[in-house]
Amino acid sequence: MLSSNGVLSDDLISTLTNGAIDPDLVDSSQVDLRDKFRPSTLMARYVVVADPIQLHLGAGGQRVIWIPASEILSSTGIGAAYQKLPQDYLLANNVTANIYEKTRPFTVQEVTDFFTRFTTFYPDWTKNLFHRLLHPLFDREDHPGRYLGPVYTE
Repeated sequence: MLSSNGVLSDDLISTLTNGAIDPDLVDSSQVDLRDKFRPSTLMARYVVVADPIQLHLGAGGQRVIWIPASEILSSTGIGAAYQKLPQDYLLANNVTANIYEKTRPFTVQEVTDFFTRFTTFYPDWTKNLFHRLLHPLFDREDHPGRYLGPVYTE
């Protein structure tokens, strides 16, 4: 779920379903400085994105939602790996929720560019994002591409 306010959020959906959906929700980041970016968001086959993007702190405090949501909505960067499903869900305040399916693996360039957008604002994330999180996802010799799918270089 790439949305975080009173119109659409994972907590709202959880509450509306009395927790029934919780096992199917990915624990995605909500707040930059508290959560940092959790790569589990990129591992999900489906992602819900609100249009316009819904935030409770503004883009400067929630880049962990803004960046992936904007790329998915514009089909650029990592968003090029997703396809919008046909059903639109009209919510309050003229917000539309859309479900996107990941239809192909990300390229190394897409992932590198994506995380560079974060490290531009948070240089201290560089070591954690690239070394602690990305390498185990991409560089497992026993299961290459196991988590994010095969990674293709351009």
